[in-house]
Amino acid sequence: MRRGDLLPLVAAVLAGAACAHRAEHAVLHHRELVGVLPPIPGERTHFAYAEVREEDDAAPRLHVSLLAPDGSRQTVVHALGEDASACAARVRAGESLAEILPAYMELGLKPAPPPELPVTLGPPLEGMVLRLEPLRSRRFPQTHLLLLESEGARAEIQRFFVPEGGSLRLAALLPDAAAVELRSRTPAGIVQDVRAVDLLAGARRLFVAQARRALDAGHLEEAAVFLARAEILGAPDEGEFWFETARLRALSGAAPVRVLEALSRAIPHEPALYRMRARTDSAFARLKDDDGFVEVVAPRPLPGRPPTVHVVSE
Repeated sequence: MRRGDLLPLVAAVLAGAACAHRAEHAVLHHRELVGVLPPIPGERTHFAYAEVREEDDAAPRLHVSLLAPDGSRQTVVHALGEDASACAARVRAGESLAEILPAYMELGLKPAPPPELPVTLGPPLEGMVLRLEPLRSRRFPQTHLLLLESEGARAEIQRFFVPEGGSLRLAALLPDAAAVELRSRTPAGIVQDVRAVDLLAGARRLFVAQARRALDAGHLEEAAVFLARAEILGAPDEGEFWFETARLRALSGAAPVRVLEALSRAIPHEPALYRMRARTDSAFARLKDDDGFVEVVAPRPLPGRPPTVHVVSE
């Protein structure tokens, strides 16, 4: 499963719909938050969720997995067969999986009830507002956006598709990450998923967007502050941070080697994009004749494409 994806869940629903005439029960695919491992120095928050699955004539399956802020999942405990069957029946009857989970499967601390959205966050994102709102689009009328806002700027963290009659709720909120539960009831059965939200990564994107706006306005000191705040968050690396850092260094008159150092860290994330932007961005105008800059930003053949053949007439 790709991190945070619902494709396997959708596939399960479609499979259940195709075999509804053969199955005694509708598809059940239910994930529910059951615990939290709070952040400690050097480690991020991890969420623990229980997953029970039953479809067609297969025996129910139940396990507990860890969910990281980046969406990666790792199963750590499997249930005994009789416990899986009992829990599946009780979840079908409307009970909470977190309340009926066998004791040997419990993991982490019980999550505290989260606040209602929108909510103003505390350290290290103090002053930022976490908000959920519908996407204003006729093409995607059932899509919702989770946003971070600060000082008039906003950054999209995640998008969620909520089917007709479905629900979306914040299940847990910690200083660096949040968990969201999505639930829908379809003709094929019940589907509920747990998704992780990396608040630090979202905040980093927001700070970088604010830095970009400051650079465009010529406010170099303000941009430097935003980029410094982005850097200390410890969020996953990304190209935009290093590209805006390169722009700041170029506009501040830094030595070419310092500009190229930042560009060289941005380019691997989206090589064609960042090389093109560096060639056309006025921030790098003074480097147009620098051999090192020309080499770093020169266009490269796209992977898998044969080299261009030049026909020379005699």
